[in-house]
Amino acid sequence: MARIRVAEMHGDNWNIYHVLDSERIGDRSLREHLMARGISWERATKENMDGADLLFFKGIIDLPPHPRRLFRSLKAEVMKRVLNKPFITLIGEPREHCRLSYLFSDREGTLCVAPDKELTRIFIPIDWREPHVEGWEQRKGHCCWIGRPMPDRVRAARELVNNGVELDIYSKQPWPLPCWKGFAIDDYQTSLGYKYRIVFENYPTHGYHSEKLFLSLRSGCVTFYRGDPRMVMPELRHLFVPYSLRKVIERDFDEKAMLRDVATFMRSDAWKTYSYEDFINTVIEKIYQRLDERERKHA
Repeated sequence: MARIRVAEMHGDNWNIYHVLDSERIGDRSLREHLMARGISWERATKENMDGADLLFFKGIIDLPPHPRRLFRSLKAEVMKRVLNKPFITLIGEPREHCRLSYLFSDREGTLCVAPDKELTRIFIPIDWREPHVEGWEQRKGHCCWIGRPMPDRVRAARELVNNGVELDIYSKQPWPLPCWKGFAIDDYQTSLGYKYRIVFENYPTHGYHSEKLFLSLRSGCVTFYRGDPRMVMPELRHLFVPYSLRKVIERDFDEKAMLRDVATFMRSDAWKTYSYEDFINTVIEKIYQRLDERERKHA
C-alpha cells in the first residue's frame, strides 16, 4: 500500500520531526504510529517536496515586529498556494505572537492553540508524570511560580508579596523581586517541592490554552490558574482554582478534595487531552481530511 508522504517545513518552534523517534505512544514511537496509519513523515527538503502528498507548515512568530519576519510570513503564505498541494498549518503560539499567521491562515487547514469558531483547536503535547499527591503535606507551603516576567505577572507577584504571600519564582529571565530564585532546570522536580503553584497563560485572550496548566497538575500542586475566562474546560475546571489575590490569601477551598481529583485525572485516560497520542491523532485526522478535500475537488 502506498504511503501518504508528509513533508514538514522547518519553523521557529514546535517542529514535530524532532520528536518522531523519541516520543512514544505505548510501545511505539510517533513515527511508527504514523506509519501504522499509512503516513510517512519527513522534514521538507528541496529534493522531497515535489514528491510529498501534503506539506506541513508552522505559524511564523511575528513578535516583536520585524521586516524580515513579515517577509517570511508572506512568503510562506504565497508558497502554500503556489505549490498547489494540500497543506496544514500548525500554530502553537497565542495570536499576539503570530498575528499574521492567524490572519492569513486557511480556515480548513489550520490547527492552533487559540482558535475561533472556524479554526480547529490542538493542545500542546507533554509527557505524563506521577503527581505524588500522597506526599503533598510534606511539601513547602510557599507558592511556586515558574515563568518569564511579563508585566501582568510581575504586577500580580508584587501584589502577592506585599500582602504577605510566601512566593518563590523561577525563570531564566530575572524578575524585579527578591523572591526570584533563578532558573528551574527541571519544572517537574522543582514543583514537587511546593504545595501551591501559580500559573498565568501568556495571554488570557482568544481561548488560548497552553501546556502550563497541565505542567502544574502533573506535579501535584494545588494550582491557581489564570487563562481566558471564556475558555470552557469542563473536564479540568474542578482541578484548579481560578486566580485571584483573595483566593491565594484565604485558600477557602477543599485542598484534599482537589488533590484527589488531580490524582484521578492524572491516573485516568482523561489526561490524554495533553498527550502526544491525542495530538498526533488530531494531526492524522486533519491530514486525511485535507487529502479527501483535494480528491473531491478533482473528482
